[in-house]
Amino acid sequence: MRKISALAGALIGLGVALSPAQAETLKFANFMAPTHPYVESTFAPFAKAVEDGTKGEVKVQLYNGGELGAGPAEQYSRAVDGVAEFSISLPGYTASTFPLTLVAELPGVVDEKTGTETIWKNIDLFQPEYKRVKLVALWSSAENIFYSAKKPIRTVEDLKGMKIRVPSRNSGALVEAWAVPRCRCR
Repeated sequence: MRKISALAGALIGLGVALSPAQAETLKFANFMAPTHPYVESTFAPFAKAVEDGTKGEVKVQLYNGGELGAGPAEQYSRAVDGVAEFSISLPGYTASTFPLTLVAELPGVVDEKTGTETIWKNIDLFQPEYKRVKLVALWSSAENIFYSAKKPIRTVEDLKGMKIRVPSRNSGALVEAWAVPRCRCR
């Protein structure tokens, strides 16, 4: 964003306006496929809002599916290292960088219906973890539930022998604390 501020300051000082042909284009890196629901419901509208809000002077180009570098864990680095001006990341995949943020995923800390609102009311608590970037959005996930393609899960015993994908080490520790017999959290 420093680049935009410096550019705008220089142009205002010269009394020059940007034309659409001279529009600044910012990169938005993410690991999700172009068909992922977040691309259409969130990322594309964000890009349009930036363009509309700047009357075309600033555009946001989406780079989906890891086009600027693969992997959800690496997306935060895309913004920190200047590969992209925006990126979407999952704090749980880089848990050592975001231990305070991950407190929000523990049971009873935030409600799935009001979690995002609670996070933003307390955003100052999380800001130290984002000092290398400007935080644009942060939201809580939906209710944490188990999905299984082949077997119904109604009790802890039903998890016996299953591989369980968890979103972070905090969630993994929680599932392991349930003493799930021989489950493999990853």
